[in-house]
Amino acid sequence: MEHTEIDAAHRENTDTRLRKMHEREGREAESSNMSSLGRAVGVLRVGSQILRRGTQKMVVRKAGGGPHIEAQYRQYPQLTKNQKFHAELISGAMWFWILWHCWHDPDAVFGHFPWPDASSWTDEELGIPPDDEE
Repeated sequence: MEHTEIDAAHRENTDTRLRKMHEREGREAESSNMSSLGRAVGVLRVGSQILRRGTQKMVVRKAGGGPHIEAQYRQYPQLTKNQKFHAELISGAMWFWILWHCWHDPDAVFGHFPWPDASSWTDEELGIPPDDEE
């Protein structure tokens, strides 16, 4: 295929894509108008049902099935024995994990290099002035 034939085929392919895209946009615009109309009808239906029922007693539900603990201003929260046990169990497991790995895999904490011998450093390397200087 020559260069001009490729350009012509490319232009034709682009034109076809653009035509399909414009057709799709037209269908989407029509469907969005219909969907907004459907939403409006649904809102009106629900609103009319609420108006027909009239006022009803509001039911207040507390979250969860367990005991509800009221918040107290500037006081420590009231914890149950079960909550204390679980907190101590989890924190104990956490410290066990940390200390176990510090003991058995210290390179992960302190690094994978040999520690320098600090006794071999000179005063000049440490930035200490000589003794005869005043």
